[in-house]
Amino acid sequence: MLPIVLPIVLVVPTAPRPDGNGLAMRAGMWLDALAAIAPVHLVVVPVSGPGNASAWIDARAASCTVVAPVTEDAANRHVVAQLGRAEWRAALDATAPVPTRVGLAPPSLALDAIALLAPHLGGATPHAVVVLREYLVPVGVTIAHELGAVRTVVDLDDDVEPLLARRGDVAAAEGYARLARHWLPQVDAVTIASAVDAAAFASRHELPTPVVVPNTMAAATAFAPRPGT
Repeated sequence: MLPIVLPIVLVVPTAPRPDGNGLAMRAGMWLDALAAIAPVHLVVVPVSGPGNASAWIDARAASCTVVAPVTEDAANRHVVAQLGRAEWRAALDATAPVPTRVGLAPPSLALDAIALLAPHLGGATPHAVVVLREYLVPVGVTIAHELGAVRTVVDLDDDVEPLLARRGDVAAAEGYARLARHWLPQVDAVTIASAVDAAAFASRHELPTPVVVPNTMAAATAFAPRPGT
């Protein structure tokens, strides 16, 4: 009898693409790798790019769910929802004010995501929820908690705090630092693309050093002929 393979939920801020920008390509790298070992249910919260499905996604993901970010019309509903649960109130107290993208995907948005995702999971408990980028950590970690996922993994990709500080956006840098201090102790593993960033991040936050997962690029399937041939 074959073993039962539990699904993986991958939460990303833009539709994965092998030929898109850097973020879309990293999301595609995760989808490609995870789909090789388990059914992957993709959740796109398009706060950093389009959420449209594609044939490339369909060939890899068991399902693709697009969750609309919080709009101005829905903001009050989500604020009330967050105030109604003790753990969400604690998160607000610890992290406010949050960077703009975080406000588009608060913990309460996880309930909308799960309502759309549940029919695809068919009652299965995910083996892991993998969340891409720090601004989706609140909604992604909440999805993992609500579904009872065995493991929660956050891929930071880059260490954005010093980058934002160098650009003069100190408020956003401090906002992401507050997010890291509150949310990342709740996850099982953190990954990042650079060993230098991993060491700096761990030192700054007194957290375990993130696992380095470098960016990759698919090998070309065809090559142009050499000049003169």
